[in-house]
Amino acid sequence: MVETMKILWVVNLMLPEIAKELGLQASNREGWLSGIFDMMSSSEDYELCVAYPVTDELSSDPVIVRGIKCYSFVENLNNPEHYDPSLEPKLTKIIDEVKPDVLHIFGTEFPHALAAAKAFSHPERTLVGLQGICERIAEDYMALIPAKVQNSATFRDFLRKDSLKNQQNKFFMRAKNEKELLSIVSFVTGRTDFDKEYSLEVNSKLTYLPLHESMRSEFYDSSIEARQPRPHSIFLMQGDYPIKGFHFLLEACSELISQYPDLSIFVAGNSIIRNSTIKDKLKTPAYGKYLRSLINRYGLKDCVHSLGPLNASEVRLQYLGNSIFVCPSYMDNSPNSIAEAMLLGVPVIASDAGGITSILTNEEGYLFPRGNVEELRKCIDRVFTLLDEEDEELKVKVANARKRALEDYDKSTNYRTLMGIYSRIVDK
Repeated sequence: MVETMKILWVVNLMLPEIAKELGLQASNREGWLSGIFDMMSSSEDYELCVAYPVTDELSSDPVIVRGIKCYSFVENLNNPEHYDPSLEPKLTKIIDEVKPDVLHIFGTEFPHALAAAKAFSHPERTLVGLQGICERIAEDYMALIPAKVQNSATFRDFLRKDSLKNQQNKFFMRAKNEKELLSIVSFVTGRTDFDKEYSLEVNSKLTYLPLHESMRSEFYDSSIEARQPRPHSIFLMQGDYPIKGFHFLLEACSELISQYPDLSIFVAGNSIIRNSTIKDKLKTPAYGKYLRSLINRYGLKDCVHSLGPLNASEVRLQYLGNSIFVCPSYMDNSPNSIAEAMLLGVPVIASDAGGITSILTNEEGYLFPRGNVEELRKCIDRVFTLLDEEDEELKVKVANARKRALEDYDKSTNYRTLMGIYSRIVDK
């Protein structure tokens, strides 16, 4: 083993610490990387460098954050379905300067992931961290919405060439790059039986290494405030495209509203259902139009609240301030939102889609068959009833969930596991 191992990360976005150093706004989409980044910055055994994409040229010199060199490269992030060969020399330049012992690529869904693997050309020292699985997302993208909606397009969709069919096709195109990437590397990390099965189906020669992610620091507070959530309230992390299943939740609530007149639904992330201005209407995609039709049809207008993009502290407050967290996805691998809710002691209802059953069981929450609106309704009704009655069943599940989450997403454990993976690759 080398004395000081050099690791180069290729990540999907500018990390908050980098943005802060550059005086730029940090992305709210960043999750677990910050915790590992902080721990890597204090290590004397590993020298970390980071390569991250930007849409406009920054300085050619790396920015130094906590002693870590962070290199930017320009990429068209608006069209990740198109492979861009010009990324290869950009990443080759960074790789030649860093001379990494291990190249660690986070995610498979952007062109730079494949370009980095090609530029490094050492599959035996290349590690890919699995996140979403593009091919499975593409296959299930429409999530049982009516054919009429699938084939529709609003003014915004037509203008941007971004109808639901377009979006689905883009994921199929991204899947081709994903499969090529998995076919030319030797190591992958994953978190679920689902991503393990898929990766080995693509490349049976891969070495699959389990690695849990670590959540953002805001979700580990051991002194969680005594929860006083809004009665009969539901928190949802994303609802801006079909596969996340917001329409299933709305359909389930169509029967619950009469039983729970104070029912409320709070959804974070990009809002596609706002309709108060002409600009809102012009920006509405077909899926947003469909969601609004469901909201109007079921009399849920006063129940649904779009929160927009939230930072970690704001998300934390929503978990703690609502009765239940619901993940109604029709396809998902390992949504961090479930882990965050578990850590905070929030009751979780989730579909059994993809890899979700690897991170949540019926001993820790409430699972329902994906796309089954009636079973989702029953789960919500059950949890509301248990909350109203302060029933022991729910308390036990929440305690089990938090105990498991504190073990699975322990930062120190996951850090040591990752360092062991790096050592294994170099020593192989």
